Amino acid sequence: MFRKVFLKELKHQFTSITIVILLVSTFLFYYTQFVGDLKRNWIKPIPQRTDMQVLWGEKDDMLILNDEEITRSVYENMKADYEHGDTLKIKGINRVYEKINDSEKSVLKDVVKEFEDKFFDMTDEEFDNIMGKADRALGGNTAYNEKYYLLCFAAREPYEVEKKEYETILKEDKITNAYARLFADYIGIAIGFFMVFVTGFTFVKDKGYGSDELIYTRKISSFKYVGGKYLADILTAFIIVAIMAAHATWLFHGFSNITGDPISYTAFFKYAILWILPTIMFVASLSYVLQIIFDNGIVPIIIQFLYWLYSSDIHHNQISKYIIRFNNIVPYSEFQFAEHAIFTNRIFYTVLSIVLLFAAMKLWDIKRSSLDEGFKIRGRVIFK
Repeated sequence: MFRKVFLKELKHQFTSITIVILLVSTFLFYYTQFVGDLKRNWIKPIPQRTDMQVLWGEKDDMLILNDEEITRSVYENMKADYEHGDTLKIKGINRVYEKINDSEKSVLKDVVKEFEDKFFDMTDEEFDNIMGKADRALGGNTAYNEKYYLLCFAAREPYEVEKKEYETILKEDKITNAYARLFADYIGIAIGFFMVFVTGFTFVKDKGYGSDELIYTRKISSFKYVGGKYLADILTAFIIVAIMAAHATWLFHGFSNITGDPISYTAFFKYAILWILPTIMFVASLSYVLQIIFDNGIVPIIIQFLYWLYSSDIHHNQISKYIIRFNNIVPYSEFQFAEHAIFTNRIFYTVLSIVLLFAAMKLWDIKRSSLDEGFKIRGRVIFK
């Protein structure tokens, strides 16, 4: 009977609109955030045209850089653009260097000269005007656009520093373990909420199909009925995560072929199991309990959304938050400070998920007993 419940639920999930919601939402997080990070920031640092490596995304030191450092950095890159004849362009999540024509190069030459004339005595307004002139001259959407220049030039470190960090990550994590932690962070955010659309209506739909009388009054154990559905829902979500983990591994396999650097082929799957699976289990268990208590699927979604908002803050892996956040690409030695708290959190939510699952079984038994008196139906069979 457990097998029949499991297969029936699995078939339903893979033919329902809820699986589309989970698949699309999780894929969007994966592609725009994780794959987007890979496209914005090449994994292996390469020497730039100056002695500085451009890094995309925020860093702690970005907030303390003074105006002179930013101004000098912008000037150096403008001058390099003029001398080398290409410039950094922003196209969606892609950052690429594009050639500039003679007309654009001529305007950029004047902009660089104006920069040099006013370098040490420049107002914010003059700086903004020069940046705007350079951006327009180069066709727009360049690194000198007001929306992008801080991200392009404020968070930078010398190439040698970046190279040393990369070598440390390569030695301690084979690159992929460090990126697998980022993968688990992004996917955990997505599945930490959207999973409830898969599990929030697991029991409610039986009522909609008119089969609740048969189910509630049939002598099928709660372990087989609730447990079978639970395993199917968990497997449905984890298959989606595993597919994305396989794709990420394939991407890094290609990277390894280019660089010759070794990678771990199990890293993404390992962190999917250790970090993401407990999140899937908890969302499923909590939504089971809530939908049985309130007899609808909307309440679990609302409560889960509020809890998701609370739990999705970055770098706060308290025991009260069910989503793991570690939004850094750092070697294992720099991850160790958070390792104990994170894995304590994962063990706690794994155990709590099991406790809630058994609570759902008990609640289902109680509800079945109360409805059994009202239905007055005995010995009906659900499955043939």
